[in-house]
Amino acid sequence: MALHCFGDSYTEGYKNDMKFPPYEEYRKSLGVDNPQDMPPIWSEILGKKLGMESVNHGKGGASNHETLLRICEQSKNFKKGDIVIINWTYVQRCLWDADTNLNDMNKYNHPYNNLTSVTPHQGEHYDPNNLYKKTYDIIAINRLTFSWTYEVLRYQEIIDTLSTAMGFDVYYWFTDNYLFNNLKKIEDVNQPKYIIHDLIRNWDSNILKGDRELACIPFNIFREYGAKTISEDSKKDVDEMHLGGTGHKVQANIFYSYITKKPYPKKLQKYKKWYEKKEQELKKRELEKKEKEKKKLKKETLISKIKKTLI
Repeated sequence: MALHCFGDSYTEGYKNDMKFPPYEEYRKSLGVDNPQDMPPIWSEILGKKLGMESVNHGKGGASNHETLLRICEQSKNFKKGDIVIINWTYVQRCLWDADTNLNDMNKYNHPYNNLTSVTPHQGEHYDPNNLYKKTYDIIAINRLTFSWTYEVLRYQEIIDTLSTAMGFDVYYWFTDNYLFNNLKKIEDVNQPKYIIHDLIRNWDSNILKGDRELACIPFNIFREYGAKTISEDSKKDVDEMHLGGTGHKVQANIFYSYITKKPYPKKLQKYKKWYEKKEQELKKRELEKKEKEKKKLKKETLISKIKKTLI
């Protein structure tokens, strides 16, 4: 059985992309020569804990469309009993033909595949001659409309059907808060297929007061259990928001607990106290609400009795 992980850089991890300068800086800060000697990434750790072969299909900068194509490409390798974890990313990203040479006639009739994922507002990286700037700008604005939420929802419908037909388990998680918050309006995200949905449902953004907000809701939750970014792991030698080695370990442990239905690891004390205080406040408000309702009912009953005596 195998664990297949799909997504962008948050799935690919630092060990598989030394072309990304911050990852290279992180490697140097750790004092290792071979990237494979860096701390294991979450998919490796999780696969080992589950006793499954870990296959990482993540790609830095991948769009959700590219991730779907990778799933299609690898679907022939899925087996009954496998686990597939999919990381949906920033909705603005889209596929684009990276060959911007309009004079190359081969690009129009030869079977080349130059498709790559782009973030429209970063078009200068893929369009050095500025040929498509207006087009990129239009795409960037258009893809922020709510309608694009249905793109991922429809992708999931295909994948869910395949999962049922082939007998593998599928889980989804989101590194784009905008996309996730939109999806909640049209889909029940408290289903088992939405990994750590229970932690996300109970998470309160107010806990971020005094802390730097991380890239997405799951990362902020992981931090409560001790996760650190590359910047924090390298003692700020590298300015990078992706998770470092401790962060990947925490993510793997939390995903493992969710998948195997085992208790989650213990929160860091300061976050544990915060949630305990919040729980006490909620109980207090509930008691106050019940007391108000009780008084209101008592008052209404008394008024009703008085009215009867006056009739």
